[in-house]
Formats: sequence, structure tokens, C-alpha cells
Amino acid sequence: MLEEQEPELFTDLGPYLDGTLEQEVPTVAEAFDGKHLFYAGRLNEVHAEPATGKTNVLLASTAAVIESGGFVLYVDPEDTPRGFTARLLALGAVANDVRERVKYLHNPTPEEIQGAQAWSRDNKTEMVILDGLAESMAAVGMDENKAGDVLLFFRENLRPFAEAGAAVVVADHVTKSTEGRGQFARGSGAKAGRYDGVSYEIVMGRAYTPKVEGFVKLKVQKDRNGGVGPRGLIAAELHFSPGTDGRTITTFREPAEKQEGPFRPTQIIHKITELLSEFGDQNKRSLRTCGKAEWVDLAISILIEEGKISVRKDGCSSLYSLIQGRGIE
Repeated sequence: MLEEQEPELFTDLGPYLDGTLEQEVPTVAEAFDGKHLFYAGRLNEVHAEPATGKTNVLLASTAAVIESGGFVLYVDPEDTPRGFTARLLALGAVANDVRERVKYLHNPTPEEIQGAQAWSRDNKTEMVILDGLAESMAAVGMDENKAGDVLLFFRENLRPFAEAGAAVVVADHVTKSTEGRGQFARGSGAKAGRYDGVSYEIVMGRAYTPKVEGFVKLKVQKDRNGGVGPRGLIAAELHFSPGTDGRTITTFREPAEKQEGPFRPTQIIHKITELLSEFGDQNKRSLRTCGKAEWVDLAISILIEEGKISVRKDGCSSLYSLIQGRGIE
């Protein structure tokens, strides 16, 4: 009886066990030289500080997909249809391509999202963008800080698009405080666990305006599949150059620097050295009053490695001392 039920009950892993399984790589939104930004059939994410260029990255990705002949669904709770269209055209998209290959939803209802999911399945949408996760959750009475709400929203609103084969790209915000921010966007940590594609932090390379050339960097913060690269890798740069008629020429480029240096909690390092200088030897519990525990521990490791503080055992605990003559950072 069990053998008869197995074909329906269990997923067949045979196709993945025959020795032909290849490394999964992004295949959506070509950036340069055949390199793409996002994984198809998975949930991808971008986040950044305000006014860094997060939406411009999404719009440039949209232009790349429709130029290659793909369909894009753009869910936009922040801008307006007029504003979205103007920005997309200003970044070089062709009006006829937008008309034929971009579907736009502004503040959709749950019923409209379900309709869009059905449309995506029927039309094999290549990319689905949600430009504003917190706003979309709030619109349906959900809280980005509650794990249960996050998991439910992702399961009902986003995962069906990925299951239909689309590269789902979610735009989110970071916390205002840089200290202890961590590698992901603000809100419940459940968000990070839902992204099974790639997560990028959008980092300013050189500030830009419609009249001043500049660029942003796409820095990997998570890549579950390993097809883009390790955390900290600069996967691509998006350059903005003034064009004619108020348009901006956008170009994805291979980064000049492919790796940024490791995160350094500078403010916490300064607090620790000041504390040791003023009050002398301290245990870790005292030092952890300087900030978030994981960043304090990282700061301690950096200071020891650089020879600025020393550590010695004192019974069951450890005492940390400032090495004289090394100064306060």
C-alpha cells in the first residue's frame, strides 16, 4: 500500500541525482558580459539607505529585462503611475517596450495580487518587483517586525510568483542607525530567511544627479546558492551619465573593486578604548555596555589583533586592558 502512495506523496529526487546537476546561477536582468543579477524562481532582495538609488537599480533592471524580450510585473506602493513611467523612460526605456512588456500595480488589493499571480503563471513573467515591502505589508494590516506576519505575507503574496518561475525582487529599507545595523534590512529577522536567491545592499560609489555622473555598487549580503559570490563581493556597478532631453544613460558595469573591506564597528571600538583608558581593566560584561553584543565582540577581536588591547584570565572571567602607548582610536 505504501509503495502505491509514494509517487504522489514524495518528491522525486532522481533528476537531481544523475550527476548532471549544475551550479545554479542568476539568469534574469543581464548586467554585463552575460552576467545576470537575479535568480529565476527564487526570492531576491535589495536594500539601501534612503536616496541611495535602490529604485533606480530596480528600474534599470526592468529596462534590461524588457529589452531582452521579457515581461516585468512592477508592484509599487510608494510612487504613482505617472512618476514610475517618467522615471523608467528617463533611464532610457523605450516607450513601446514599456507598453507591451511592463504591467504595473499601485497599492494593489489582495484580490488584485491573486489576479496578478494568475497572470504571471499564464504569461511566464520573467521578473516581479515589489518596490516597498514595509508599505505593502502595512497596507494589509501586517507588521514587518512580527515574524508571523512576515512569513504569512511572503507565503501568500510573493512565493506564488517564484513558484511560477519569476525572479521575485523585493526592495526594503535599512535601519537609520549604522551601528549594529547588520547585513540585512530592518524588521523581523524572518525576512532574511525567506530570501532563497541573492540579497544586495546598494552602496553609493559616487553621488550623482541628472547633471552629474556617478554610480552605485551592488554588494552581496547573502547568496544561498553561491552563483553570485560571497558576502562582501561587489557584483556589479550601475553608472548614471547625463543624456539628452533630460534622460539619464544607465549602464551596468563590471566593478573596478570586486571586494570591499570587512565591516569595522568604528564607534564601538572608540567607546571600548575610551572606557579602558578612563576606568582601567574591564570584563566583557562591562565592555558590552558599549553596543550590540555581536559588534562589541567583533570590536574586541579587532583591537586584540591590532595589538591595542590585551586580555588575561582573572578567575572564571577575562579582563581586557588598554596597551599603553597605542592610543584611542
